[in-house]
Amino acid sequence: HKARIEMLEFQMAEIEAANLQAGEDLALNQERDKLLNHKNIADTLTNAYSMLDNEEFSSLANVRSAMNDMESVEEYDPEYREI
Repeated sequence: HKARIEMLEFQMAEIEAANLQAGEDLALNQERDKLLNHKNIADTLTNAYSMLDNEEFSSLANVRSAMNDMESVEEYDPEYREI
């Protein structure tokens, strides 16, 4: 019984020491997703930039494709909506 109390006290101290903030888990999950998908995000953004920067082929189809690419990376970070 005493060991259980000590374990719970230890766990409470660990939780308090972490100084967790409300909503912090959401921010950490978003950051994790962004890091796990960094290559996909970079490739998608590079592709969108290339489509918009190509003077020979800058058509409405390329703009639409670039917009679709940009929308696909918004799920990893809401800041991508600003681009």
